[in-house]
Amino acid sequence: MSTARGEMVDWEADRLRTKARIEAADEEMEQLSCRRGELAVRSNAMTSDWPIAVKNADRVRERVHEAADRARAAQLAAVDQLELTAAAHDALAVAHDSAAKSAQRSAIEHKHVAEAHRCAARHDRGLASEYRERAELCGDD
Repeated sequence: MSTARGEMVDWEADRLRTKARIEAADEEMEQLSCRRGELAVRSNAMTSDWPIAVKNADRVRERVHEAADRARAAQLAAVDQLELTAAAHDALAVAHDSAAKSAQRSAIEHKHVAEAHRCAARHDRGLASEYRERAELCGDD
């Protein structure tokens, strides 16, 4: 049972790291959006140097879009990782179900561990779906 708990701790730590990466990407997207607004206001204020301001604004806009694309790609990579961990949890749940059938003494423990893996898989899939939607919404900007 200690090995199963160790595996669950590893999966939980991996899930938390993935969630932190997604939240960091969300924060970066928010900062980029604010920065874009600030730059738009500044570029509108620089009417005397209009051609230079337009070129600068175009460059900044391009950099903001590139950064947003990188953040979106990071979110989608995290979604892929969540889906992989969900599939791994499903496989572990099946393995524990099988172990529960063959091991009379620890059948209850294996059933509980299998259910914990199923729960983790559902949770990871829910997060993956939520973050995929966020990434798609950011792509629509």
